[in-house]
Amino acid sequence: MEDKVQDKAEKTEENRVDSENKVEEESLIEFPSRFPIKVMGVRHERFPHQLLEVIQPHDAKLTLADITIRESSKGNYLGATVTVNAESKAQLDAIYLALTGHPLVKVVI
Repeated sequence: MEDKVQDKAEKTEENRVDSENKVEEESLIEFPSRFPIKVMGVRHERFPHQLLEVIQPHDAKLTLADITIRESSKGNYLGATVTVNAESKAQLDAIYLALTGHPLVKVVI
C-alpha cells in the first residue's frame, strides 16, 4: 500500500515538473527581450520613481528613460509604460507581483 502511495506521489511530482517545463517552452515571448508593461496608478508626483524602485531589484538596467507617463483624461490617474529588460518568465512574474503589491498601483497589464 505504501509503495502505491509513493508511486502516485512520484508521478504527481513528475507531472508538475513536466507542466512547469512545458509552460516555459510554450512562452510566446523570446528571451532576452525588451518587454513593455502597462501600469495604471494614482496620480502622485513620485509615481515614476516609485515604479523604478519596485522594478529595479528585478531589472538592474532599468532607468527613468524606460518609463513613459501619461495623465488620465480627468487627471486623477497616471498611466505608465515601463519597458523592462526581460530575461525570463519568472522575472516577469516577479515584476508583476511586485507592482500589483504597491499601494499607488491600481492595474498592471
